[in-house]
Amino acid sequence: RERMSQIMELIWLAPDLQQEILGFPSTHTSRFPVSEAAVRRIAAKLRWEEQKRLWANLKKHNHLE
Repeated sequence: RERMSQIMELIWLAPDLQQEILGFPSTHTSRFPVSEAAVRRIAAKLRWEEQKRLWANLKKHNHLE
């Protein structure tokens, strides 16, 4: 039940960020380039502007730009 709640928190992520995540290309290792926990921390912010800023910082830190 707790895990399902964690996954459901991702619906609060700004729609354009959701779209960007869904559009990430497949990798050879099948590992996602950003952790799900990091994305949930961003989704926990209510303001989409703040989410977008945090997402940009996370991408920059993980060399995804």
